[in-house]
Amino acid sequence: MGACVSSPWRGGVKSGGGSVRARESFRRPSWIMVMDTAGKIKEYKTAIPARTVLRENPHCYLCNSESVQIGTYMPRVPEEEYLLPGRIYFLVPLSHSPFPLVPPSPLPSRR
Repeated sequence: MGACVSSPWRGGVKSGGGSVRARESFRRPSWIMVMDTAGKIKEYKTAIPARTVLRENPHCYLCNSESVQIGTYMPRVPEEEYLLPGRIYFLVPLSHSPFPLVPPSPLPSRR
């Protein structure tokens, strides 16, 4: 068996200067993305406090997508914390806060 390796880098290292270029698709967007409970994404162009989003969604809390792990509780973003450009946040119903994140159940097989 062999190993397969993939890299987001294109073009390698240029001789003389040593610059490396990343693919356009791997750049972080310069806006904030917030996904609501229906999967709709709202974009914000500048850093804003979490409370701004939470005022519009009083029955939810915000979770940073980078802090989500299966089997753990989804940590809340504090209301006074600023949401940062290039990050994705989820609006999570308050009713889900006492439960850890679990993978979806497999669909029943058809026979």
